[in-house]
Amino acid sequence: MATAGKRDNAYLLQRMKKDGRSDLLAQIEAGALTVYQASQIAGYRTKVPPTPAAKLTHHWKRADYRQRRAFLIANFEDVRRVLLDIIEDVRAAQAQEAGDAEQKEPDAAVRVS
Repeated sequence: MATAGKRDNAYLLQRMKKDGRSDLLAQIEAGALTVYQASQIAGYRTKVPPTPAAKLTHHWKRADYRQRRAFLIANFEDVRRVLLDIIEDVRAAQAQEAGDAEQKEPDAAVRVS
């Protein structure tokens, strides 16, 4: 299996040149962008999301099963607490929808008769 090569600034600049990103290369030379910023714009590098929840999602997607399992075991009580809150919210929303549906049904029966 081939190993990943070095992904330093020289590599990124060469790739931008190869891909015809002269717009980004010009901005780098002018000092308007760093190579890192230009590589994000070009799509070579993903932006790390700014919020903690987005960062968790970002890293969760990249974790394998073993890493995800280890995370859940290490954080079980917190995860359990949040899941129970979510289940409670979903059940309350379902009960509200069922109550709304029951209120609408008698009105429909009155109109039909």
